[in-house]
Amino acid sequence: MRLGEPAARIFFRDLLGALRHAHGRGLLHCDVKPANVRLQEGAGADGSRAVLVDWGMAREVEAPPASVLHGTPAYSSPEQLTGYNSEHAWGRAKLGPPSDVWRVTLYELLAGCQPFPGGSREGLVAAVLSRNYSLPDHLSLEARQLIDAMLQLAPSDRASIAELCLDPWTTAEQPMPPEVGGGVVVGVGGVGAERRRRLCGAVGGSRRAGLYLLYGALVGGALLRYALYGEPAGR
Repeated sequence: MRLGEPAARIFFRDLLGALRHAHGRGLLHCDVKPANVRLQEGAGADGSRAVLVDWGMAREVEAPPASVLHGTPAYSSPEQLTGYNSEHAWGRAKLGPPSDVWRVTLYELLAGCQPFPGGSREGLVAAVLSRNYSLPDHLSLEARQLIDAMLQLAPSDRASIAELCLDPWTTAEQPMPPEVGGGVVVGVGGVGAERRRRLCGAVGGSRRAGLYLLYGALVGGALLRYALYGEPAGR
């Protein structure tokens, strides 16, 4: 179901609050998706608020890299989907808060569909690593910028939870409340033009080159398998 920006903003703020609380305590959700969002009576657009549930896949931020990174593929970050990221370009991915940022379902709230549907896992991997998605024409410029900042391939390039909490789109109607329990949101600004100018320097040159060479190879392999075999049986 597609929501208007005011209604989506309310639920997005609830999800941000839940992730901010978890990340501040060293935990990652690792499976943020609409099926894991429940509505409860509260102060939402229709008297409800969003609650993030099903923490069965949660892991500590400092946990060692997993040999298998489980999760719902359509909602998985690039590093969870492939097992590689910019900090460990040639080894297993160590997940961090940016993985949950990619998985926050703002795009689906606003567009009513997934950004990378993919007919098969190979097609999905190719779409994600090539960032092959489109933004609906009805979205505001601020919403477009926010989504783009969340769907960056390199984890270091993505907006942080703190930045999302202070973004002009998120705070269009009112500021995010401070975190319960003494948590502090550092005033680092939103995710607009200034951040975008800094993205190119977020990851070192050689590391960035290695990351994109690897992702290019993964995209090529996924496309080749998709062309040769099509969708795997049973999908």
